[in-house]
Amino acid sequence: MRTICLALLLFGTTYLSHTSVSGLQIRLKPEDGAFNLRSRSINDEEAFHRVGRHLLIEFMDCEFSHLDLDYKILLWFAAYSSGAEVLEVGTHSFSPQGVHPAGWTGYVLLAESHISVNTWPEYNYVAIDIFSCGEKMDMQKTLAFLIKLFKPGRLYYVGVDRGYDVF
Repeated sequence: MRTICLALLLFGTTYLSHTSVSGLQIRLKPEDGAFNLRSRSINDEEAFHRVGRHLLIEFMDCEFSHLDLDYKILLWFAAYSSGAEVLEVGTHSFSPQGVHPAGWTGYVLLAESHISVNTWPEYNYVAIDIFSCGEKMDMQKTLAFLIKLFKPGRLYYVGVDRGYDVF
């Protein structure tokens, strides 16, 4: 229960950033904590015909004070809060690297596809992969939760519309 309460508190905080990379734009609005991902490479009518959206995200200069929490519950909440249908959650912890806490890798298998998170506390770095092949999942909410959880000083990402030409 402690982890779920902390997850709700983290999700309720506001993170403000604005960056534009590789044809995508991410914006967090301080008034509501929401943000928008927009593709500039294809128009809205064309985007309707994609199979899915895939985000590859890198968080730098992260905080790792939360590493004593239950990662499975945090990952489940990150997915569930976006409206995704969670099928399975798995994690694996690694050995500590010197004075740094142990890193971990986790995944959430979704009916819509998957989320994976890989951490390197010794580098204050987190690599995230979010893929959704449906419109039910709000990837923005998943990403917002992970931003609030890891509190990156910098983030980079690439978004890809998958299966654009299969129709």
